[in-house]
Amino acid sequence: MLEVTQDIAARLGPLAGVVAHSNGAAAVIAALAGGMQADRVALLAPMPDLESFILRLAATLGFSAKVAKRAQKRVEARYGVPFSALKAQNLTGSLSQPVLILQDSKDRTVPLAEVEELARNWPTADLQISTGLGHNRLLRDAASIDRVVAHMGDPTQR
Repeated sequence: MLEVTQDIAARLGPLAGVVAHSNGAAAVIAALAGGMQADRVALLAPMPDLESFILRLAATLGFSAKVAKRAQKRVEARYGVPFSALKAQNLTGSLSQPVLILQDSKDRTVPLAEVEELARNWPTADLQISTGLGHNRLLRDAASIDRVVAHMGDPTQR
């Protein structure tokens, strides 16, 4: 996903804005840290720590931490990037574009604490927390959509 994000941005960029969800948000953060240009960013239920996620996913599926670590190693080897290099909290300190982060307090995929840490480490972050939308309904929620549209603003006014 990171490679696709970088390729699209290279062909279309610099971008006026980027909206991403979950693992796509992780790719956008890594791409921005790697030099992708975007004026504004909106992240919905972002996944700031892939290593933490794969451990939670394995546990949910009934697999051990050992199996999760082996799966992680395979993914890292395939793409040539360690998960530690993609940890969002380590990538955002120098990012300056305005970022809206929408997260639901009842998200069972990405813990609120991880997203709060992401927001604390991104100097321009505006974290807005909803309740009861979970990980995916956030994408269809009219108020969330309105927040993203308002954050992106009118491109003719830039």
